[in-house]
Amino acid sequence: MTTLSNDFMSGVFGALGIVLYIVAPFLSDEKKALQFRLFSEALFALMFFYISAFAGVSYYIFMLASILIQKQIETNWLVSLIYGSIACGVTILFNNAGNPGIFLAGSLILVFLKFDEKKLMSFTSYIDFLTSLILGAYSFKVHAWVSFIFSILLILVAVAGIISAVKIRRSGHTDT
Repeated sequence: MTTLSNDFMSGVFGALGIVLYIVAPFLSDEKKALQFRLFSEALFALMFFYISAFAGVSYYIFMLASILIQKQIETNWLVSLIYGSIACGVTILFNNAGNPGIFLAGSLILVFLKFDEKKLMSFTSYIDFLTSLILGAYSFKVHAWVSFIFSILLILVAVAGIISAVKIRRSGHTDT
């Protein structure tokens, strides 16, 4: 009897998560798009669980759980700071990957801090770049190769956001 390895199953869950994450913005039904996005995050958590990368599991569980208090996180900076700090602390507690896991935990504070995206467009793009880079470093450390590829895609999207923000600022259309 043969069994599928944990690495293989982790890759399958990660690949499915990437597909759902990429497809979600193109769905016309907003509720369905949110469901795809949440399911993709659940698959990413499962991907990290299969390879015993518990800081990654904690990271995505807190990303999933944030939907429960999404309105408070979006409107109240104190709630977002407290939630990000709790997420950071718990992720550090479950970290078994050294410094990249600690950086991943710290990035949760950045993820949940809310900025005025219209006024600070380039700054939020830099934050997206930084958090994607941290996710990539963590994924590399724990050998989650599908997540590493996903983080490269997120880095490319963040770089496009940075370039777009710089061009908009130079054209004078907004104060960033």
